[in-house]
Parts: sequence; C-alpha cells; structure tokens
Amino acid sequence: MESIKEAILLLPGSEIHAVSPAGKIVVTLEANLSAEIIKQMDAIHALAGVYSAALVYQHHEDIEALDQEIHDVADTSKLY
Repeated sequence: MESIKEAILLLPGSEIHAVSPAGKIVVTLEANLSAEIIKQMDAIHALAGVYSAALVYQHHEDIEALDQEIHDVADTSKLY
C-alpha cells in the first residue's frame, strides 16, 4: 500500500485524502486538460497491486472563471 501511495503522489496535481484499512484510497487529481487526468488514471491503473481505479467526479472551469466574483447568498431552505 505504501508503494502505491508514493507512486500516486508522484503524479503532478495528485493529493491523497483518505486510506481505508480495506485498501481503498481517495485521491484528487488536478490538471489543465481532461486528457491529462485520463493519463493520470491510466498510470494509477497500471500500478502493481491496483485492482481498480474509478473516476467518481470530474469538474472543469476555464481559467477566466477564477477572476469572477461569486456572491454567496445562503438559501436557508436547503440547510439541514
């Protein structure tokens, strides 16, 4: 497990958030292009000891979106 975690952390833009005793690892991958994320996923699949890797969520924003102001208005009807 340690060698798998070390290999994942060598991928640019990778971050490990959680590891379970059963051997599951929660990873965030960041890249400029979706194709780079696919290459990172392929690299994880190819690691010895990795049986499966699944992309659970993908988000993309244009760089210009970082300059936009976000107005945060709480909608109390959606608070739990």
